[in-house]
Amino acid sequence: MSVGLDQYRPTATLAFLDSGQTAAGSITGILRQVTGTRGITIQEQLGLDKAAVILELRLTSPLELPGGVKAGMRAALTWRGRAGVARLEPYTYNVAAAATYGEKILLSWQTDEIA
Repeated sequence: MSVGLDQYRPTATLAFLDSGQTAAGSITGILRQVTGTRGITIQEQLGLDKAAVILELRLTSPLELPGGVKAGMRAALTWRGRAGVARLEPYTYNVAAAATYGEKILLSWQTDEIA
């Protein structure tokens, strides 16, 4: 019996807007927070400050990022109960199994809501 990844983690749908605030594309995927690693962190590689949360999204629909969605675009996203904005980062994963499970993309997320 085949079990999908989305049965274990909740999915999120993001609607990206271009610089003119018009819809550029919508994607659905499974989110997880990326924790720091030894050495240079992903935040440092992307030039982000420590206030940004880095999220990885494994696409479930569609399995590849739509052509109209480009790095730097933003989408509203509620993460851990707080409303914020996710920005698509120009970071590419080398994933051989993208056709099976969907492409991985990287998002930086920030909020004005203070916990």
